[in-house]
Formats: sequence, structure tokens, C-alpha cells
Amino acid sequence: MTEYEKNCLLSIIIPVHNVEKYLERALSSVAGQTLDKRYFEVIIVDDASGDSSLKIARRYENRYSNFRVVALDEISPGGAGTASNIGIREARGRYVGFVDGDDWIEAGMFEKMLDKATRENADLVVCDFMEYDQVKGEILESYDSDHLKAAALDDFSRQSLLLQKKALLKLSPVPWRKLYLRSLLLEKQLYFPEGEFYFEDNPFHWFSILSAGKIVVLPEALIVHRKNRPGQTMDSSGEVFLAFMEHGKIIKAYLQAHNYYGDYREDFLYWLIIQSGWILQRMDSYLAGIFVKGVGRLLGDFSRADLVEYFHSFPLDPVRINWQITLIKGRAFIYSRRHIDILRFVSTIHTIFYIYGKRHGLLVIREQSLARLFREKVN
Repeated sequence: MTEYEKNCLLSIIIPVHNVEKYLERALSSVAGQTLDKRYFEVIIVDDASGDSSLKIARRYENRYSNFRVVALDEISPGGAGTASNIGIREARGRYVGFVDGDDWIEAGMFEKMLDKATRENADLVVCDFMEYDQVKGEILESYDSDHLKAAALDDFSRQSLLLQKKALLKLSPVPWRKLYLRSLLLEKQLYFPEGEFYFEDNPFHWFSILSAGKIVVLPEALIVHRKNRPGQTMDSSGEVFLAFMEHGKIIKAYLQAHNYYGDYREDFLYWLIIQSGWILQRMDSYLAGIFVKGVGRLLGDFSRADLVEYFHSFPLDPVRINWQITLIKGRAFIYSRRHIDILRFVSTIHTIFYIYGKRHGLLVIREQSLARLFREKVN
């Protein structure tokens, strides 16, 4: 081990693919970190970019002694999972952080996160972020900022590790807001799933949160994340969102294999419902049917009574509750977007029966009756 490897406190991994318009700003913000460059390295993994991204990365490699480039000959399948895993394996720092090639970070980001990690001997540090809307030209708070700030309060740190993890699982899963203890990643073999899919940060989020022994929260917004730019995964067609079904399988298998499922069963349900709510708005009828069938199989061990009890613990209106339950336990044909108004109408009827039945001890309309009523309405 060289002297540099002994002193290296941090490895910053930057997966890159066709982001020439934004990469200069991202790399400049990393190069401008207040942390002494003798104590951190920057690993740029170029995923066979077809533009000038690699040329820009090489320029920074030549300019800064702590920058190095790993250039892939062929584009890896799916999203940034393969490039990120290569970065993890190449890393030599005590901690590992990520930066997206189209984002930019505050000058003190990694010094602050590293200080927090070392002072509290943390396995994982999570910070807040801002969002830059490429279309509107506005910088806004992160959508989960309130949740993150609540997790930074003293009373949160006094909660059990189980309750802390349940809360943190609800945060945005992105890796670029976190600092990871590299030995934990290697010991637990925590890597991004690789394959013909996107959104691989979701399983990695679950893997790292559940494996960490000490997690601390830094309530400062230290990254500016660019959204609504052309070419982003979130700007893609509905088909790419089927990946959430695959990642649901990966997460559930991980929970079961490590005996976590009993403790985090409802958290898994929450994750799937939150994802389903916005994904179905982006899919056509055919893809929605495939997605709902997959979600139904993943939640096959939840009865309708389980779902009713779970959803009625949330401050949601009854119609929305039953819409969500029907989404899980119903049939795929219900979720055609052109039938959404009919579905809401039927859900309203179902809600009335549910509330009346619960108050007066009568039978609640069954989901089979709901589906039959829906078919009659459509036909």
C-alpha cells in the first residue's frame, strides 16, 4: 500500500455518459472542494460516451493529480450501475461518495460530510440537496427536505436504529447525497444491481441503509441536482419504468434472505405504493397492465384486510385509500388510463360501502364485486 493510499480519506466516483454540456461544471465543482486534494481522489468512469465527455474528463485528469479516468470500451447495459460498481472496486478511500456528471456540488460538501462521518464514526452520512429545473431555470428545495430535516433533530437520533432506518428508507434513494464507509460496502458486498434496467439506486439505497450500523444526517443542501434535462432517464418513455417491478423483486429477495422482511414488510409496501402512484401516470394501458400484475405478485402475501388497516393509518382521503388498495388487489385491465375516471367513480362507491359497513357491522363490498361492476360499466 502506497503512502497516498494510506492517507486517502475519500473516493469521489463520477459515472459519466454523454453529458458534455454539463460535465465541465460538475468536475470544476469537485476540483474546487475545500478538502485538501492529498486526502481525496476522483474516479471518473466514462461509460463509452459518444460525445466529448471523455475528452473533458481526460483534461481534468491531466490537470489534477488526484483525478483519474476509467474509460469503458462498450456502453454498459441499463443505467449507471455498472460504472458505479467499477468506481467502488477502484476506490482507495476510507469513504466513498458519488457525483452525477450533470450536477454540481457546494465547495465544502465533502469536507463537511467527511468531518461528520469521522467525528461520529458513521457508516453512512446523508445530506440534503437542491433541484435545478432545466426547463424553468429555477432552483428549488428537494421534495423530501422536510423529512430530511426532521431526521436531523436530536429526538430522532435518540430513537432506535430500527425506527431511524424506517424513516430514512422513505428518503430519495439517490447515492449522490450520501457518504458510504467503503469497508462496509466491501464487507457486505453492497453493489448496484446490473442489468437491462434503470433506477438501480433504489435497491442500493435499501442495501446500504439496512446494512449500516450508524447513520447520521447533515441537514444542509450541499448538491444541486439538475432535472428535466433532455436525455435523463426520467424523461424516457413509460417502458423504462418497468424497472421498478424488477427492483421490487430484488429488494424483497434481499429482505427475505437477510431476515429483514418481518421488520420492514410495511416499509416495502410503502415504497411500492409511492412508486406506483406516479409511474402509472407515465404508462400506456398495455404497460400499466404489466406493471400492476407485477406489483400484485410482489404483494401477494398482503391480504385486502392488511391493506385496509395499513392505508387507514395515513391521513389520506377514503377515496384515494381505496383507489390505492384496488391498484394492488384489483385486475390489470382496471388501470388503463382511459378508464381512470370510471375507476375513481367505482372507488367512491366502494368507499361508501366500506365506511358504512365498518360503522354498522355490515359486510363490505368485495373486490370481486368491484371488478364486476367495473366491467359492466366499461362494456
